[in-house]
Amino acid sequence: MFLIKAEHGQQIAHMSTVSNLTKQYWPAFIGVAVLAGLYLLFSPPKPELAERRDQSERRRGDERDLPQRDGSKNTPITEGQSDRETAIPGEIPKVAAAWSAASLQVLEYLRQNTEPDRYDEGHFTKLILGALPTLSANERVRLMQETGRWFAIHAEDRAIELLNNFQTVGDRSQFASGVVREILAADPYRAIEWVTAVSDDYIAANLHSQIARTWARSDLSGAMQWVQKWPEDRFQAEAIEGIVFTWTQQDPDAVFEWVLEMDHVEIQNRALSMMVKVISGKDPESAAKWAVQLPESSQASEALSYAVQAWARDDVEASVIWLKSLEDSKNLETVFRAVPMGWSNSEPAAAANWVMAWEGVEQQPSVLRSVVSKWVSSDPAAAIDWLEQFPGDDTALRDTMVKELFEKVAAKEPSQATTLMQKLGSEELKMIASQAINTTLSPDDETP
Repeated sequence: MFLIKAEHGQQIAHMSTVSNLTKQYWPAFIGVAVLAGLYLLFSPPKPELAERRDQSERRRGDERDLPQRDGSKNTPITEGQSDRETAIPGEIPKVAAAWSAASLQVLEYLRQNTEPDRYDEGHFTKLILGALPTLSANERVRLMQETGRWFAIHAEDRAIELLNNFQTVGDRSQFASGVVREILAADPYRAIEWVTAVSDDYIAANLHSQIARTWARSDLSGAMQWVQKWPEDRFQAEAIEGIVFTWTQQDPDAVFEWVLEMDHVEIQNRALSMMVKVISGKDPESAAKWAVQLPESSQASEALSYAVQAWARDDVEASVIWLKSLEDSKNLETVFRAVPMGWSNSEPAAAANWVMAWEGVEQQPSVLRSVVSKWVSSDPAAAIDWLEQFPGDDTALRDTMVKELFEKVAAKEPSQATTLMQKLGSEELKMIASQAINTTLSPDDETP
């Protein structure tokens, strides 16, 4: 009984002391409470999910995505990018400055609804479809990939249904890529199973390549067993390209021996072409000289063009000298197109003038149009200035390029096209530009 009373008295004394301390230091206590609340609000809701994301990021490493079948690239979010360039639900404060209000609403919704039974598919679909038009191209890619990763973690069974709600191939591709990237980190075969439900062949083909590319980096033998047991030819070529992409960076000689043993000629050609593209990343000269020795095919021509463009970006003089040595080669046209296309990345005017100097070459007009079209994408004003001072006598070719230039600019930025047209000094070119703008903006109307 004494002990109970003594303990009770000590408790009362302790409570009195705490009360005094509370009155004296209450501002500090409130500050700590606020900080703790903020931490709980914005920290990832489940530690195991953060660990799973870290595992996924480690698997990705320094991934370089394959060129897609339409020539574009599916750029991954890699570890080399800053926190401002990536966004994982639960880490929103770190990236707020790099995201629009609309996309932040999407990420905040995902962060708060980490339990499937709290997720409202209709509301989320409306939210994200409303956000997408407000985003820049890069932000849109990141948002779609991060959304895909969220669904892979929290609502994998609903990801396929949502995939079909996105209107553009690009959005669907990036969303599916995010889903596969997350699932693949835990179980390649589960990722394969998910991809079999994708109805779009274009997206499914790229996803098979993505799976093989990533899997080969961590388990080459496992990835090779998968493609060698393929039940049919469908998407096998894309999967083999993915393995070749990763393996060539590690042991190109071994890859070459493996590819030479293939029975399927088309798949073999695609694999050899992929090797050229990978090698051109480090040694474009060797890649180009090897590519001209490949069996003739559309894939070999594409790979040669890829390597030569890379070489011209690094050393245009050397690539031009090599081009002149190919005068009797079947690859001359491919190389002739590729050199100025690579050169135009840094010096479009010089590349265009170089093409103009090739008089009597049948491909000259089409190559020049390609160079100018690419130039328009980076600096339309400079391209127009060059066309106004066109160095050749073929005014019909000049007029065609002016028309194509203004059609391209008007399709993207009508106001910019009008401004550029008004700066033209030639009334003749102004009329061509005006007709091109009107036709682009009102394709169903007849231009007087």
